[in-house]
Amino acid sequence: MKNWVILLFLISAFTASGQANKSALLGRWICTNKDSVYYTSKYIVFYSDSTFKNESNQCEFVTWVISAKKLSITKWNECLPDGRVRFSSYFSKPELQLNLKKVRRKKIIELVRGKEVVEQFKIIEFSEQRVDKDSQVIKILKLKRI
Repeated sequence: MKNWVILLFLISAFTASGQANKSALLGRWICTNKDSVYYTSKYIVFYSDSTFKNESNQCEFVTWVISAKKLSITKWNECLPDGRVRFSSYFSKPELQLNLKKVRRKKIIELVRGKEVVEQFKIIEFSEQRVDKDSQVIKILKLKRI
């Protein structure tokens, strides 16, 4: 029985990978931004799990909040010099829209302001994971800046 559960989990993980559609992307996504990695790295990994920021031992983050009609991007950090954590800074970009396109079997996320495409990302991987059968689903979104 245990082997069947593991097999079903693996099948669902592989099936969920790459199945990103706009409704699957709705909600709050968070990634680390240590040393401005969100702005400088070619690859970015977002997590839908709200406990990620507590478990990552990082201070600086970028959050995407995606709704059906808009996207808001927030940069923030939560660290104090003595190691305690608190909200200390906040920066939000003006409202954007997220468009999802398919180009040659690849899905592309476009961040659009008005009619101008501000940024583009190729979806490298979209997966859903669970630690155990009673835990919530954690979505992972791996992007490549293009």
